[in-house]
Amino acid sequence: MNDQRALDIVDRISEVVTQLHYVWSLYREVYAGTPEQTALLNRNGSTFFFYTQQLMLDHIALVFSKLTDPDRQGRFENLSLKQIHSYVNGAENNELIQELKAKFEEISQACETFRTRRHKKIAHADLAHELRISPEPLPGFSGDDVENALSLLRQYMNLVEKHFFDRTVLYQATSGSLLTGGRAVIAALERSESNDV
Repeated sequence: MNDQRALDIVDRISEVVTQLHYVWSLYREVYAGTPEQTALLNRNGSTFFFYTQQLMLDHIALVFSKLTDPDRQGRFENLSLKQIHSYVNGAENNELIQELKAKFEEISQACETFRTRRHKKIAHADLAHELRISPEPLPGFSGDDVENALSLLRQYMNLVEKHFFDRTVLYQATSGSLLTGGRAVIAALERSESNDV
């Protein structure tokens, strides 16, 4: 297998993981604020913010699902964590591959709810759930579920980053400019309201 291809795959997955951390950071800036901040959102476009919140949560679930997909489906290869395993395999990397596989299993378990959401709501419209006749509702997920999955993902990726690039990445420090992220939206809404008085 081509070493450059392995580096390209790891580099692209690293970008996806960085973007996932950024989207979660944006989500928290807007939706994990104080009760006063929630009231601010509700006074200034509650329907817009409701749908945006749902889209962001679906996006987060979808990215976690894609990252934990098999390395291939039929004749198509997926950009997923399992894709990395085939490039690390080999006698000289036996300890690392065992570590990666164990960490992947932890991530996979932590992402089960996200995959259920993808299969029954995002990618497909499960009829029983759509008609509200399913005996079990779709599982939700909490901020703690996302934080736990992100933590496991960081651990996995830093094993990979260390192996391929001799570096680690501080994914959890991913955030945007104060002038462009969720905080900027909240600040603009606050200024707008203060100008209206």
